[in-house]
Amino acid sequence: MFLSLLIILINNNDTLKGESIEAIATNTSTARTAFSKVASIDYTTAGTHSATVTFKLHFYVGEDTSADFSITASSVTFSGAVIDSEDIFTDLDDLISQINTQASNNNVNIVATESNGKLVLQTTNFYKPPIGKL
Repeated sequence: MFLSLLIILINNNDTLKGESIEAIATNTSTARTAFSKVASIDYTTAGTHSATVTFKLHFYVGEDTSADFSITASSVTFSGAVIDSEDIFTDLDDLISQINTQASNNNVNIVATESNGKLVLQTTNFYKPPIGKL
């Protein structure tokens, strides 16, 4: 809240505007551990049962209460008598590419990168309040 107020005050100051000074807020989140995979699906079927499992990652940027975009892993379909497991999102570069593509396609201000094998998500928001409102 304090940061938002500070940004509003800076961006509404005519003296600072005249000097081409603008405030932005940047949020960077870095994974705690190096990337290996997002998840595994373990499944067991018997007889003639079949199913399809789809795994989705939903991205919420800012104060949104609904997902700005989602990324769907390849669906896993299995049938018959099966005991198996499949890893999901096993390639960090592919996940980064999918995040950045979906963010761009949906006009969402988030960028995914990699640092030392870890997923890094960064948002940069320029806050411009409505004219005359603080």
